Amino acid sequence: SRTGILKYHFFQKMLKVIWSFNNNPIDKRLVFTVNQGSSGMAYKTGMPVVINVKEDGTSELNLNNDQKKAISNLEFIISCPIFAFDERYNKLSDKVIGILNVSSSHNHSSILIKTPEDRSSLTSKVLAFSKICSLIM
Repeated sequence: SRTGILKYHFFQKMLKVIWSFNNNPIDKRLVFTVNQGSSGMAYKTGMPVVINVKEDGTSELNLNNDQKKAISNLEFIISCPIFAFDERYNKLSDKVIGILNVSSSHNHSSILIKTPEDRSSLTSKVLAFSKICSLIM
């Protein structure tokens, strides 16, 4: 399993890895445009994105070879937007400032997202963590 935070860089229109935690670190030189990967999809829609890499593959993610290699061993990826916190109103705004990615490469871990109920349950936990990230970014 690995968890990573990608920060959106407005002028470059890129998502760059700024933090990762796992046994298999993410290359911090890896970048995604807002048109690439589950991170880009979550950025553009402002909604969580779940990709079953094992079953669905990566053909619809518009990835280059380095990006494909970086996720080739994954079973699934969940990408959730991190929203800016608006201190004036003491709430999250609708401006996406980053993406929280949670993924797993453990054999058969895609069972965690097999049914719609399982997928929803795990996604809601990742989404809750992305809200905490909003408060500290």
